[in-house]
Amino acid sequence: IKPMENEVLLGIINEHHHWKLAVIYSHEKRSLVLDPLGGVKTRHKTMFGNNKV
Repeated sequence: IKPMENEVLLGIINEHHHWKLAVIYSHEKRSLVLDPLGGVKTRHKTMFGNNKV
């Protein structure tokens, strides 16, 4: 997968038998984690900076 070739990437996170949805807006370098039991975390930081994906 080449993240910068897609506007939106979706992924799932499972922590302690609890599922969350991760939404990555690669062109905006922004991510969003949606928790169905409450809470939304928005992260604004440089993604894919020096990492090879």
